[in-house]
Amino acid sequence: LDEIRAAQPYRVDYQDGCIHSVYQKSADGDFIVLLNISDDETAVGKLTVAGVENLAEYDFNADTVYAFDGNFALEPCRSIIICVGKTGEKRTENVTVLLGGEAEVLSRSENSLLLDFARISKDGKNFTERYPLPAIFNELLKEQYEGALWLQFPFEVKEVPSFARVDFEYSVATEAFVNGKAVTEENVAPLLCVGENEITLKLHFYENEKVYFALFGKGVTESLRNCLVYDTYLDNIYLCGDFGVYPKNGFTAGKEKNTLCGDEFYIGKRQAVVGELVQSGEPFFAGKIVMKKTVMLTQTNVKLKLNGRIHAARLTVNGKALGLCTAEGEMDISSVAKLGENEIIVELYTSARNHFGPHHHKDVEESLYVSPGGFTMFGAWENFRYDGFVNRYSFVKAGLLPETDSAAIRIIFKGIYKDNE
Repeated sequence: LDEIRAAQPYRVDYQDGCIHSVYQKSADGDFIVLLNISDDETAVGKLTVAGVENLAEYDFNADTVYAFDGNFALEPCRSIIICVGKTGEKRTENVTVLLGGEAEVLSRSENSLLLDFARISKDGKNFTERYPLPAIFNELLKEQYEGALWLQFPFEVKEVPSFARVDFEYSVATEAFVNGKAVTEENVAPLLCVGENEITLKLHFYENEKVYFALFGKGVTESLRNCLVYDTYLDNIYLCGDFGVYPKNGFTAGKEKNTLCGDEFYIGKRQAVVGELVQSGEPFFAGKIVMKKTVMLTQTNVKLKLNGRIHAARLTVNGKALGLCTAEGEMDISSVAKLGENEIIVELYTSARNHFGPHHHKDVEESLYVSPGGFTMFGAWENFRYDGFVNRYSFVKAGLLPETDSAAIRIIFKGIYKDNE
């Protein structure tokens, strides 16, 4: 290892943190990427390249290269790109302004309510109690059931929205009903009522004998089981539309950092002003939301930092589009900032984590990796029960957090090395 290190054209010396680095050659010139994979330590050090005097740091948000003297301080889960043999302009020292808290909503994608508990019936008249959908699927497979099946998904409405649609796998269900009335139009809001509601799907459940052999046969290899394709698969459904989603008893802080837990959701009015999305009526939200805030500035050399769980965001400041912020959520807005009031429009994109989950693991509130078993828990259910499954839903904070909440930003690298060392 020492010989390999000595043969490299560059050297990284640092204290604390954990730096991973790579030297790349490209048509636009050589560059070095430094990444601090530590969860909680800032890495402070120096980069030197043999026989090279000029180095420059590439800021991909601003598409600009800045002069770089080799010294760096990389916060946890942060990275920098260093261009070899290039010169850059001197970076202006900026004041960092934290942008968080509530903002006016200009537009957004439709909201959704996840429905993953159902009552089942084999005659369309007599229904069981409410069970988790993965448990129902597991029991039907063990029974090797074939025949008609009705799935009934209950939910509560406190204010009927102007638009709502049912999102489900049309390849599985043959008919869909809302409160006993057949779904014939996309907008099912006219079929909803204040109080208890239900969506019922009718289907024919069937699996061929190869499926049951792969699942329960003797001597079946993992590679064969991995080739398994179900003829009928029971999947979660969603009610989507222009409404808010709220837990009856509010949210509680999870055991893990940046997690929230809730249960027994109902549909109500959507909020015109939102902050952290989960607690603003958007716990299952996935998509784009455009928000507007006004900030007061006493100087114009400003770096704007979005406070929160930022996946990607486009910024417009005082009517000027500045481009895309990535997970770090930072952008230099000095070129368009002005003294006094500044209008900031944030076009925020979220991931689908809170939309798809997994939501119900007893001991893990934020899964840093997922697999099919993390959703189905196949083989663990017994008579519709599994000790590792809990009814409550777990979410990760999303959107703009209050400026008093210094929640860490987690990007994809966090957890990979920790969990799979």
